[in-house]
Amino acid sequence: MLREAAIVMLLGMGTVFLVLVALLGVMTLGGRLSQRFCRDGADGGGAQGAGGHGDAARGASGAASREQHEDMVAVSIAAACRHGGRGGAA
Repeated sequence: MLREAAIVMLLGMGTVFLVLVALLGVMTLGGRLSQRFCRDGADGGGAQGAGGHGDAARGASGAASREQHEDMVAVSIAAACRHGGRGGAA
C-alpha cells in the first residue's frame, strides 16, 4: 500500500512538473512574440540596445512612452484595488 502511494505521488509530482515546464515554455514564447510584434515607437525597436531599454536612442519619444507606461500602471493599480475591495475610489 505504501509502495502504491509512492507511485501515485511520483506520477502526480511528475505531471505537475511537466505542466509547469510547459507553462514556462508558453510564457517564454509569448514574451518573445510580444517583443517581435509590439515594437516601440516609429523606430521599430531597432535603436534598442542589448538591455532592451534604448533610452538614450529614443530621446523625447522615450519620455512620452515612459509617461504613458506610468499612466497605464496607475490605472492598473487603481482597477486592481477597486476590484479587490481593498480601497480606492468606490
